[in-house]
Amino acid sequence: MRGQGVYLISPLGGPERKITDLAFVPSQGQPILQSRSISWSPDSKSLAFVDRATAADPFKIFLVALDTGENRPLTGPPQQDYGDFYPAFSPDGRTLAFVRYTVSGAGDVFLEPPGGGNPTRVTSDKRSVYGLAWTPDGNDLVFSSNRSGASSLWRMAVNGPQGKEPKPVPEPAELALARAGSEGLFRLAYASFITDSDVWRYELPHTDHPTRLIASTRYDHSAKYSPDGKRIVFVSDRSGYSEIWVCDADGANSVQLTSLNSFAGSPRWSLDASLSPSMASFPATAIFT
Repeated sequence: MRGQGVYLISPLGGPERKITDLAFVPSQGQPILQSRSISWSPDSKSLAFVDRATAADPFKIFLVALDTGENRPLTGPPQQDYGDFYPAFSPDGRTLAFVRYTVSGAGDVFLEPPGGGNPTRVTSDKRSVYGLAWTPDGNDLVFSSNRSGASSLWRMAVNGPQGKEPKPVPEPAELALARAGSEGLFRLAYASFITDSDVWRYELPHTDHPTRLIASTRYDHSAKYSPDGKRIVFVSDRSGYSEIWVCDADGANSVQLTSLNSFAGSPRWSLDASLSPSMASFPATAIFT
């Protein structure tokens, strides 16, 4: 026994009770994703959780009975996929929503009967999805995704005519939970964070008073001076996506170089950067991932 598992504890405190062991020992970065992937069944008699037997297997969603501890797999992702996460039972218990990742960071929302059957994919973005919640009427799903750039909330009708596009809920968030309210309304609880990181410069010899060089209200990083020292290439998500930007050596006149609408990083200058007479022509090359 490795000590990792799914536990129950009273909301008032008290002793813990292990419901089931987790066979897989996560590596760095995986415990957070795995720990968020637990869902109660509507009758409160079982829990859906995520596990895999070995590092060579995809993650699957399992159902464990609270009275007996017996569990069975609910989903069966293709062997080459990264696996299934974020199970969420519909209010009537007839549908399980979950996120299937082909690789880490490229996932879509699926629906499947808890008793088994072929899953139905309801999004086709291959983006990160950070949690799922049903509206109390069971007609819509609310989820957090970076499908438009920065992580934000989306709402999508899943019962009735298929093929409806998700609509943005105007608030950045990482995880959403729907709870019933009165008169057909519901409240939405979520966690939200925005990274604000700037690029600073120290004068040499080293002093205790750095100067802010490149700044915005978002994540600016990975700055590199050109070989001639006249420009700086850096990464910023100030446009909504992580893109490559360039500016003057003093941080002024920032210009967006890429429009990948995805994620870019690790920019590097080619050695001929000093041949560029002005920022307007950009004959030099910035290499990035």
